[in-house]
Amino acid sequence: MLATAAVAGCSTGEDAASTSSGATTAAAAVSGDLSAAAVLADNESDHAEDQDVAYDESQVVDVKLTGDSATASGDGVSVDGATVTITAGGTYRLSGSLNGQVVIKAADATVKLILNGVDISSSSTAAIAATAADKVVVLLADGSQNKLSDASAYADDADVNAALYSAADLTIAGNGALTVKGNGNDAIASQDGLVIASGTITAEAADDGIRGKDYLVVDGGTITVTAGGDGLKADNADEADAGYIAVAGGTVTVTAKGDGADAATDLVVTGGTLTVTAGGGSGVAPTDETSTKALKAGVAAVLEGGTVKLDSSDDAINSDAAVRLGGATVTAASGDDGVHAEAKLVVDAGSLDITNSNEGLESAAIVLSGGEVNIVSRDDGINAAGGTGGGVARRAAVGRAAARRSGTTRSPCPAGPW
Repeated sequence: MLATAAVAGCSTGEDAASTSSGATTAAAAVSGDLSAAAVLADNESDHAEDQDVAYDESQVVDVKLTGDSATASGDGVSVDGATVTITAGGTYRLSGSLNGQVVIKAADATVKLILNGVDISSSSTAAIAATAADKVVVLLADGSQNKLSDASAYADDADVNAALYSAADLTIAGNGALTVKGNGNDAIASQDGLVIASGTITAEAADDGIRGKDYLVVDGGTITVTAGGDGLKADNADEADAGYIAVAGGTVTVTAKGDGADAATDLVVTGGTLTVTAGGGSGVAPTDETSTKALKAGVAAVLEGGTVKLDSSDDAINSDAAVRLGGATVTAASGDDGVHAEAKLVVDAGSLDITNSNEGLESAAIVLSGGEVNIVSRDDGINAAGGTGGGVARRAAVGRAAARRSGTTRSPCPAGPW
């Protein structure tokens, strides 16, 4: 049986669903502000600077890729067969084709790579691997078409394991196009932070599409991801101010066999258009073997702006602690919950249209104080009776999430009466 509900926003501070005392205790396990600005302020700032995209043309070193070798117009580049190594900070413009690899070994330096019509393919490792640098900036030359492709497999303990890999902070920008095929593992990966400022980027991966360990920030561009694992990922769960995903602009389309976007801590959307299909969509039954949520956050999921379209086998939006929908336009179809938060779920602005779900909204505590919510569900439309794991397990999960906040705690609900 399908249940359909349309829920208008209550007056500020009114609960649209009451909770038991146990559920309230779980909801109170975190405290503080859940605005996008506050959540992002709790995290490490991203590394992007205006000067990242600027360079002095007179200082550019041109590197011509010639199949199995390369030539360079200046210093800072060594060529050994089909391996091109950049050994000093500076700006390097690459063009041509290479059946080999470009390596960046410039410790503590900023290296800017201008890709001006390259096709780099490696049969043994990454196409581009920045193994030592302070910051790497990949600039897509205006109107250029660029392709990167890597090995079909990596050793389980390989440090370099993506077609475009950086051990340092990585920025991608420009008005060109970049197609990255991660045949053996990830397509694009940074072991620090990853910022996408602009460009037309297509990422196809055997595992994760685009991964920034400390954070993944999308400020603009047109990004298409097809992944055998997770689509977008930030997986640093060891540091309280890392492991977050932030989408502030651009057009992002993700098709993933795993989670569409998986943040170890926070997931924040403040602008742009984000379209996600996870696990084959809501018509596919979820399994215990693979997580197939559209948006997943270890601490808080905040959707404060932009347009978000979700279709997932498992929950459309899931957080181990809190979810706030505060201004985004969200459409969701789910094979399980439309929105699931372990402690607190708040809707105070924007719109949420759940077109298919098992349960529409589920959390220990739910507050509807604004916006518009429409729900189609097979079971409960709104369930504030708590999670399936029981009160003790639920509070433990919330406590673990809150502990990532450097010893502080944060509330998933706005100020006001409960």
